[in-house]
Amino acid sequence: MQETLWQAGGAADPAAIERLAFSVPEAAEAIGVSVRFLWRAVYAGDIAVVRLGRRRLIRREDLAEFLKRHVQPETTTDERAEGIVASLIGARPA
Repeated sequence: MQETLWQAGGAADPAAIERLAFSVPEAAEAIGVSVRFLWRAVYAGDIAVVRLGRRRLIRREDLAEFLKRHVQPETTTDERAEGIVASLIGARPA
């Protein structure tokens, strides 16, 4: 059996290396959105990309920052119910 370079101690195990950047499809999968949604964010300038030749990569930190900027505060069920009731009352003809 032939040893690979990392098994012989020549380099780190590829599976153990923490990724520094992701392709757009990989980043989309990582955060659970469509590739199309993420490409739109890239073209809108909402998420930073690194260009290496023709490739566009999204750094791990930029992906985390993108998610932080899109966090929305949670509302309680009571607040949601009050909002629905208010909109229904306001929509009724006087």
